[in-house]
Amino acid sequence: MRVLVCLVFLSACAPVDRLTVHADPALADALTSFVAFIDDDRVTLDLTVTPESTSGAGQHVAVLQDAALCDECFVLSGDGDRSVVRGAAPLGVQYGLAQVLEDSGYRFFHPWAGHAPAAIEAPDRSAWGDTRQPEMTRRGIHLHTLHPIEGYFAVWGTGEANEEGAARIIDWVIKNRGNHLQWVGLDDIIDSSIRLAGWQEHTATVLAEAGRRGVTTGLGIQLYGSGNLQQAFDLLDAPLNKREQIEERLAMVTEATPFDLYHLSFGEFNDAPPGEFLADVNLAFEVLQEQAPGAEMASLVHVGADLLVEYEGEDWIYYLLAQFADPGITTWVHTVMYYNLYDDPGGSYHHEDYDAHRQLLHDRLGAGEPVGYFPESAYWIAFDNSIPTYLPVYVKSRWRDLAETRAAVEANGWSPLVDHTLFSSGWEWGYWQTDVATLRMGWALPDDYGSLYEEMFAPWGDAGAAAATALTSLAELQYEALIVDRLGAYLSSKDSTMEIGYSLDIISQPKRPSYGEIADMSQGERDAFRSDVVEPLRTLATEHWAIYEAVLNLDVDRADPWFAELRDGISIDALRAEFIAQVMEAAADHADGVSTDGWNTELLAVLADARQVVGARHAAMHHPDPARLTEPGANATIYQYGYLIRADELCYWEREQIRLGNLIDGFDDAAPGCAL
Repeated sequence: MRVLVCLVFLSACAPVDRLTVHADPALADALTSFVAFIDDDRVTLDLTVTPESTSGAGQHVAVLQDAALCDECFVLSGDGDRSVVRGAAPLGVQYGLAQVLEDSGYRFFHPWAGHAPAAIEAPDRSAWGDTRQPEMTRRGIHLHTLHPIEGYFAVWGTGEANEEGAARIIDWVIKNRGNHLQWVGLDDIIDSSIRLAGWQEHTATVLAEAGRRGVTTGLGIQLYGSGNLQQAFDLLDAPLNKREQIEERLAMVTEATPFDLYHLSFGEFNDAPPGEFLADVNLAFEVLQEQAPGAEMASLVHVGADLLVEYEGEDWIYYLLAQFADPGITTWVHTVMYYNLYDDPGGSYHHEDYDAHRQLLHDRLGAGEPVGYFPESAYWIAFDNSIPTYLPVYVKSRWRDLAETRAAVEANGWSPLVDHTLFSSGWEWGYWQTDVATLRMGWALPDDYGSLYEEMFAPWGDAGAAAATALTSLAELQYEALIVDRLGAYLSSKDSTMEIGYSLDIISQPKRPSYGEIADMSQGERDAFRSDVVEPLRTLATEHWAIYEAVLNLDVDRADPWFAELRDGISIDALRAEFIAQVMEAAADHADGVSTDGWNTELLAVLADARQVVGARHAAMHHPDPARLTEPGANATIYQYGYLIRADELCYWEREQIRLGNLIDGFDDAAPGCAL
């Protein structure tokens, strides 16, 4: 009889594929967007009944505010089809609900895209029961809106679509256990009252959403217009009447739109007399406290080993002077690209090490003084996602920074590092992985970074575990090749503006030899160049292809977007290593008078393969408006296009191929500058 009933009323016998989140109406601000941005119609929010009275078909999660728990803490319990989240509001309850969903197979990879399980079933409760709380106090994302990235349009644009984009980014930060979001101000609001009013209205909406969700916010501002290379919002454009200038400029971003934190930077490749610099920094902080009492200011300790100044009888890197400013300003130590505080930075910004920056961080921790760490998850320009390359080595470096710092803290009895914000420059080509992994490191730092990939891809079972192993192997391979063996300068590239800078000894990302410099090498130097650079690049390509094959052969749907992204990323890395190895070898052969017949045929074949990969990836991006990221378009940055336009064009590859042709075949073809 039961079989007959099930045949007639099949839905009554099968599990109901639905999850209902029950909460008191007091949690509506915290949970309404949270549930909506899961983007799964099977998950609904019920604010009409008391959470304890969960009943009906499907899975149920009761979300209960518990004021007895520590800030941001939560506890999970449950059995059968009912789970219970008890947490502090507003963040603890959201973190707890995110954990329940993840234990049910959900993943929150990207602000506009995530993974949902094929069927909603009871979560894995094996690790539930204990109170969970964050290890670090601030776990933030800095959207580097001086670049035309996804976040630029969301937080610096206007209109409902951009308001939703900003709300999605806030939601994504929370679901990955973050609690802080900041972005950089631009100077288009300075001279236009209409633009300023529109910005203030949009920003007030974004800040209100962040406040409802429990996320603090910050705005990047720059001190000196003289060092303003990328149209940042700055405070001082003239040497006189400094207080009046700072008061006027700060009022634009404090009165109508009060942020929790103002992140003060000082430009790149720029210096000022130390005493004047410190007086100006302190004045900015003084005015801020007058206009926004209690607002926090952080100062950016950038890199640049060639910018040395004398202060109180000692030589200091210019940016390190920030540590001597008003102690109420929190010093944030910066590193760039995938380099970290503990390894060779490859000559970036003239640095052979980051010893001084690491020492500053350690000294502050040892003295129990406020200090933050501010590394990067992408650099853009001509370095990583603009090439494009896919670089899990970023995850290793971000983990290595925190693990080594924690070890030093424990060995010396220092105060722990509790303030960490990640500089983010775009999410496509897998760069969302670094941001997600780093936010989670701030919540709970694992003993090895590979476990972060295991957690990401756990919903795919054995295939996910194999993918995590492959990505860990890839990160180790890239660490050895790009950081230890200094091949990062070759996988990256250079544009026309950078080459002008070289003539002035201005170095940002690591510099590689030009074709002329290869020609000027002695025979022995070129032989060493082949063995130390060309052959390792070929080996790097081969090893990438081996990892690609391992991922390609996983038992997973070929159409799965997250595995397609892995395949595209690993293959573009392999092709890039092949391509640049051929370029460097042809340049060396030409200098030696060795035949280079067929050089262009081989190079064009690799370039054609790269175009196929880029075409596939850019046809399947996670952002809902991919054209905005790959086409020309007016914006308030100095870059009048989306941040992936050079990647889409393979501009750096074409530039290298054309210029090599000019060298070998005596052509005079115009190569793209790939800059502004």
